[in-house]
Amino acid sequence: MTNQLLTSGELATELKVSESWIRDHAAGRRKPMLPSINLGTKRKPTYRFNRQVIQEWLNQLAKTN
Repeated sequence: MTNQLLTSGELATELKVSESWIRDHAAGRRKPMLPSINLGTKRKPTYRFNRQVIQEWLNQLAKTN
């Protein structure tokens, strides 16, 4: 699967941050906003992350910093 979806835990491990960091940035409570797909509800979100989209997001962050 080329556009593999990652869980919050899997992405946290890859980026070497906490899972709460991932959830806060995916929910928009912290900046920068992490691109995500919410498969749950607003009250109980279940985030998934497209590996390719995250890589592009990281590349953009690297260019602006």
